[in-house]
Amino acid sequence: MNIQPMLSGGVDRFIIEIQVYNTRGLESKYKKTILRKAVYGKSNTPSSLECQVEDFSILSEGRTIDEISDEFVYKLKSSLKPVKKKSLNNKLIFSPTAFGELLYYTLGQAITGENIARGRSFLSDKIGGEIASERLSLIDWGNSNNFISGRPFDGEGTSTRKNIIVDRGVLKQAIYDIEWGLKTGLESTGNAQRSYYTLPSIGLNTIHIPATSSNSLTHDISKGYYIETISGAHTSNSVTGDFGVVVVGGYLIMNGEISKPIYGPLISSSCISLLNSIVDVGGPEEQAAINQTAVKFSPVLIEF
Repeated sequence: MNIQPMLSGGVDRFIIEIQVYNTRGLESKYKKTILRKAVYGKSNTPSSLECQVEDFSILSEGRTIDEISDEFVYKLKSSLKPVKKKSLNNKLIFSPTAFGELLYYTLGQAITGENIARGRSFLSDKIGGEIASERLSLIDWGNSNNFISGRPFDGEGTSTRKNIIVDRGVLKQAIYDIEWGLKTGLESTGNAQRSYYTLPSIGLNTIHIPATSSNSLTHDISKGYYIETISGAHTSNSVTGDFGVVVVGGYLIMNGEISKPIYGPLISSSCISLLNSIVDVGGPEEQAAINQTAVKFSPVLIEF
């Protein structure tokens, strides 16, 4: 097959040094190095899909350039002659990046202490209740060195920690900074996010979902879809949990194998419905970055 792709890519090294001081004598700092390796492009054949492979890692961990290139070539060859779909109502496997985006803009905004206290969250009265399939546990692991956004303290100097947000389907807690911890009679969970020119606000440090299976999720699917990239997650409504996203890159699954590329279908649902439709989490883990939050988990199987 003669494919002449249009390519771009590179290897970036980010050295991050954070220092926090205040008038009460707080002096904290840390330094870390992050590597980002990426290849982007598409075939010059008509109607082919855009492809990308990114790898984020701490120091020299992560995949090699050869491994990333091999995956890109595989995706490039698989992107030719995509089939346009209007809707999907079968078994869906979300890539960690796609599912992480949905979680970040729905659940991630809804579990902040401010939104819950103000009644601006679909989870305001659900702490301690079941909100998801028992196959789902979700951890904000702010002090773990295995995540590119892991750090010893947050934007206010509060020590980060392992926050278990959802435990086997049960919503265990919200996340707080100092301000909203004080206003609600609770303590900060180490989730203050900020840049050098903004005031602190509440946000997830990481999104980690423990795998419930060690197997590939495609092997027993006779017909389904693999959702690799989506568009529009940022328009999700964190008050109601409703979302509508367009699949800009995905694949048909036939008899346990990745098949034809697809594009164009709309996935519209609510966060609660999505979380309760989780059947399994398994396969290789993937790490990505969504704003200041690291996403790291395996593909997620949804059955609508």
